[in-house]
Amino acid sequence: MHKQAFTIIELVIVISVLVILIGIAIPRMKGMQDAANITKVKHELATLQSAVESYYTFSTPHAYPNSSLTALQPSLINSTPQIISTYLYDPFCSSSVNSCSGTDQEYGYTGPDWAGGAQYYVIWSVGPADTENPFCSLNSNGSVYCMNYGVSKAPASCAPGSTGCPICVTNGTGC
Repeated sequence: MHKQAFTIIELVIVISVLVILIGIAIPRMKGMQDAANITKVKHELATLQSAVESYYTFSTPHAYPNSSLTALQPSLINSTPQIISTYLYDPFCSSSVNSCSGTDQEYGYTGPDWAGGAQYYVIWSVGPADTENPFCSLNSNGSVYCMNYGVSKAPASCAPGSTGCPICVTNGTGC
């Protein structure tokens, strides 16, 4: 009796085809993951923006949280009435691509104390690009500007939403 089996050449061809298919699929999955995280960030930033506006409405006298607080979200969780019930974390800070100070980082926040006392704020995510230690701030007229502070490069300003820049929301202009 003759046993039927695959030849080494047939196995090499099948394995080669599988490797090629995997090589095509992995980058596409990464792109889909980034797109999903961008959508998640936009929705969570909108939630935080609504929470900051609610904080303003319920505070006496009306005021936005200052960025001198340790973080934005504790002031929203501990307020009366409670505005949000859980922390929201920037999904791009858990990536090894972005140099955040650790995983499970909250979204960035700059309040009116950085806008020369004007009632403007900006909330941001580092975004999917290779953005090293981004920081967003405001001019006294409410215009947002974002900076990247990289270890090996000088600070470079960029327009919010462009490649290498954070994703942000503000009650001013520029996001």
